[in-house]
Amino acid sequence: QGNSFFGKGGRHNKRSQLKYIFRLFRSLLSIKDERVQIDLCDQGIIPSITGYLRHMGQQKSINLDYVDLDIICDGLFILSCLCELDVHRKEIFGTEGIETLIQLLVIESHCVCGGLGYHRLLVAAIDCVWCCVVGSVINEDEFIQKQGIFALLDLIEANPKSLQNIILGCVLDLSENSKCLHFIMTWQGQKQQQFTHLLCELWRDEEREIHVSRTEKGVIHDHSKPLMGVLQQSVQITPLARFELSRSVLDLIDNMRSKIYGFFCKLGFSELPGLHEEDSVTLCIIENFLDFKMGEMWQEIVTELDMEGVKLVAPDGEAVDTILRATEERGLAVAATQNYILEQYNKQDLQFEKAFYDDLVRNHLFKEKRLEQWKTYLARTSKYPLLM
Repeated sequence: QGNSFFGKGGRHNKRSQLKYIFRLFRSLLSIKDERVQIDLCDQGIIPSITGYLRHMGQQKSINLDYVDLDIICDGLFILSCLCELDVHRKEIFGTEGIETLIQLLVIESHCVCGGLGYHRLLVAAIDCVWCCVVGSVINEDEFIQKQGIFALLDLIEANPKSLQNIILGCVLDLSENSKCLHFIMTWQGQKQQQFTHLLCELWRDEEREIHVSRTEKGVIHDHSKPLMGVLQQSVQITPLARFELSRSVLDLIDNMRSKIYGFFCKLGFSELPGLHEEDSVTLCIIENFLDFKMGEMWQEIVTELDMEGVKLVAPDGEAVDTILRATEERGLAVAATQNYILEQYNKQDLQFEKAFYDDLVRNHLFKEKRLEQWKTYLARTSKYPLLM
């Protein structure tokens, strides 16, 4: 009946024992002892786990319970620990492991403990992609060719921000492989949206969440602080120790804007498909993200120096003034470019509207002409004097 005292969920089978064996391996690998890792790899733990997980995914494709979820997540964690820093182990992970990962990435949420364990499974699978696929050209190529990149992009569109940030980082590392960019540009979401449009939407969501100063059309409102949100401005600047991070650096870690900028650095900032009017306005800010962020950091440096009573020598003071002035001028230039883009789109809309109106006028004229022709025809066929 039961397998052991801890045999919950393993009635008439050995699943509960397997779950605790995986947990034991997970604990052993958590200490990061290289001798333990080498010994486990020599005994063939990587192909054993990938084979079992693949078989388990095929058998349990309808529904996964909590025991299955524990086994899969612990197995993925073990593989991540073993393969993270060793290219040879990533190659052992190979085709079978990649197919298993893709199978887990495309699984429906309601199939995992009724939806309650879905995010836990995704985090473990994405971490495994990061550790077992990224960094090995062979694995990256196979993962991309088997459309694993499409599965990750679908997850970005469908999941909350907490997972979007992790998946974006994984895809960004995968995009170091030049073959990945073609697949990224050909991807289309549920509403037939391109990846570039999705990135711009994520950028605007981030700015709305941190309350960055923008106009209704998305144009820069505060030229001196084009990226800074209300929360970041409310944090008082204090002199920091050498190992502490400033609020500008913490902002890079807290949100996805730096990752989105990294994507556009690879995809380019011009001639991108699938962009709307608001996307073009947003793209102007994204393109100048690094310069704006550098200006923020210089403002913090100057403020800290003033608080500590440090006076700059004349050449350094002139250099700092030039940097701060250049940042504000760049903000003004970007805002002007955004307004110009909006004006061009407005002119284009007016042209489309005029062309549509001209089509309506031509249609009405054509109908009137046909009516006159019909009246003339009736007159010729019904009135005898006109026939003579």
